[in-house]
Amino acid sequence: MLLRILSVAIILAGGLYGYRVWNVQHAMDSLYDVPDSQGEGPKDAHAVIVEILDYRCSACRDTFPLVQEIVKRHPDVKIIYRHLPIFGPPSISEARMALAAARQGKFLSMHRRLMTRTEPVATEEMKTIAQEEGLDYNRMMKDMDSPEVAANMIKVVKAAEVLGIGVTPTFIAGGVIFAATAESLPSLDDLEQVVRQAQKEKR
Repeated sequence: MLLRILSVAIILAGGLYGYRVWNVQHAMDSLYDVPDSQGEGPKDAHAVIVEILDYRCSACRDTFPLVQEIVKRHPDVKIIYRHLPIFGPPSISEARMALAAARQGKFLSMHRRLMTRTEPVATEEMKTIAQEEGLDYNRMMKDMDSPEVAANMIKVVKAAEVLGIGVTPTFIAGGVIFAATAESLPSLDDLEQVVRQAQKEKR
């Protein structure tokens, strides 16, 4: 009887471990599953990096020039941008703006604009920004409230929870998570390490 109980316990433990492994892999894969418009670099790149960011995160903005340097140095590497709006309503609003812009093929332009401004976007600024970015303002506002944009963001929040990601910026490459710390921002050398990890994986 004792052996039977132990056997069942071992089987259950193994099942739980297997589910945990599957859940982590599923969460990781979901972060790569985005339209091509939500990143930069070649569509068929074998080396892919995911950056999880928040436009209201000063560390993300400080790291942005380094990410752009990586893009220049490694034209064979693709970077996917995912949004984890941890700084409240302004973060959510700006993430929705970027994702709505993506639906009009203007993600990168909006992404770069939001990454290089220090003040949150006020509601009354949105129309001017949309016009300057060549966007249909009414469509942008509609898309910001769309189920598709909401689902995109919720997917990242759920994946971050599974993977234990709670800070931005965080980079993922080759199944390895590189997270910023309160003590130091990622350096260019750190990001080169991320690139090397991505090149090992070759998705």
